Amino acid sequence: MANLDAIGVLELGYQNHPDEQAWLQAVAQEVVPNLGGDWLCGVGFIAHGTQVPEPPIAVVTPEGSRLDDDTVVQMVMATHGAMPADQRQQVARIVAAPGVASVVELLGTLPDGLSKDWPVVVRDCHGVFIPLGDGRTVWLSNVCGSSSGIDRGAKRLWQRLAIHLGAGCRLVGRPDSAEAPDVEAVLAAGGGVVHATGACEGRDERELLRTAARTLDRVRTRQGRQDPSAALELWLGLWAGRWSLVDHFDADGKHFLLARRNDPDAPRPKALSGRQRQVAFYASLGWSNSEIGYALGISENTVSSHLHQALGKLRLNSRSELVQLTAHLEAASMD
Repeated sequence: MANLDAIGVLELGYQNHPDEQAWLQAVAQEVVPNLGGDWLCGVGFIAHGTQVPEPPIAVVTPEGSRLDDDTVVQMVMATHGAMPADQRQQVARIVAAPGVASVVELLGTLPDGLSKDWPVVVRDCHGVFIPLGDGRTVWLSNVCGSSSGIDRGAKRLWQRLAIHLGAGCRLVGRPDSAEAPDVEAVLAAGGGVVHATGACEGRDERELLRTAARTLDRVRTRQGRQDPSAALELWLGLWAGRWSLVDHFDADGKHFLLARRNDPDAPRPKALSGRQRQVAFYASLGWSNSEIGYALGISENTVSSHLHQALGKLRLNSRSELVQLTAHLEAASMD
């Protein structure tokens, strides 16, 4: 963690990447070496729950590593393939919410696939889990030659970074153009609104975006980067539950910020409003009100209100009943 430029990782996650392979490789290269432990290799991939990873898979190894890319991929596949059903369920619950974890801390033991006769001796595995809001999760993991836990401060920082990286991954492959259909405002340096359309046209929305742009300018300075935890509390996962602000340079090299519509698509249940569906979706995955508020750029009180209304419309009495309903709907959709 000592060499981690948290704001730099966040900026990298929001950069325009042509596809998920390019995004995974760029982000894994920065994240994996900073997950802690005596790291031997690492990977990045996107999976649905605990399903066996499929391409694209990004591989990261330190200089002079004894492991080639094919061996690292084999280690990943062996680990997931050897995991018993109860362990898979446990891991599925963990990766549904943003954060970081030590495998040995969570499971009490090293998964069978990592304890095989590999060219290196593996003692632990650290992973950052990045839910994308569509049922998929990005895994960024390393394997370590020693076992070590992750302190509370690092967990909080990685949780915030995971939420941002999830928002950044949802932007992958979109056209790098101020005229793209998801761009609802263009802001100049300093936060001036150059162009706004749709939901950005109101005075309150324009002022919010100006404030957001100025906040980003402040946390991206040298001084702002010196306290990444404080900076990440200011730089929200979304603004007003709708927009990600991303860099854009025109043909003359002038710098602008684009407000891109980037809220997660939560299609069910249809009886709920769009915001209620988002809140209910994240709550059903075990996210706290704090995590949901940060991811959507709304207050915890607003989250609580939307969740209360959603439960009432669904005739449910608690979060646990919501989790059960969601699991039933998910199972029905797979039949």
